[in-house]
Amino acid sequence: MNRFLFPIVSFSVTLWAGDPLIIQANDLMQFQPNEIQCKSGEELVVVLKNVSRIPNFSHNWVLLKAGTNVNDFGNEAITAASTGYIPTKMKDRIIAFIPLTEPGKENRVTFVAPEVGSYVFLCSYPGRYSVMQGVLIVK
Repeated sequence: MNRFLFPIVSFSVTLWAGDPLIIQANDLMQFQPNEIQCKSGEELVVVLKNVSRIPNFSHNWVLLKAGTNVNDFGNEAITAASTGYIPTKMKDRIIAFIPLTEPGKENRVTFVAPEVGSYVFLCSYPGRYSVMQGVLIVK
């Protein structure tokens, strides 16, 4: 029996005011870094860079409000192809998002860091939300 092991590696970064944060999305359905630390009220510029080498392997980046049920959000996203897998029904649960980004491309979003707490970010493309996640820690 062949077994494949995929290492789970955690990358963390602390943002300094004014510095854009580049998050890479890769072929293994991972964000790097997958942990971001910042201060409440800071203006953040997040750049999603899709480094996938698989054709048509697009990713997005969605930052959810605290308390959002990730499974509910992901299940709603499955039926939201027309809106880039951003479910209109749950748009009020989103702090910020970067639309689907094709391999070799990048997109960005600017937003103000929310109040102190931990916030999940994920790729809402079908089948990825449960594994392609990270956390924004606001201090």
